[in-house]
Amino acid sequence: ITVLIYMNGQWGEPGGRLRLLRSPTDLNDAFAEVPPVQGTLLVFKNQPNAWHGHESFEGARRAIQLNWVTDQGVVWREQFRHRVSAFFKRRSH
Repeated sequence: ITVLIYMNGQWGEPGGRLRLLRSPTDLNDAFAEVPPVQGTLLVFKNQPNAWHGHESFEGARRAIQLNWVTDQGVVWREQFRHRVSAFFKRRSH
């Protein structure tokens, strides 16, 4: 289970809104779009077809993310994925 609690004030950016997707390959094929405004809570079950993403944007997008994981293999995989992602994000700035 993933829980997102957004902590931003007003969100005027066209990008950065979380899109819940129908397929893994098309960011424009969304069935819902969630602006990251303060107090918004989003909860979804992590599963192979829980596709989501957002268009790029400039600036900070503040959120608290909680994950409930029961499989140790998933924990290791996600920790590795987050480390790699953070490494490349730091290098891009």
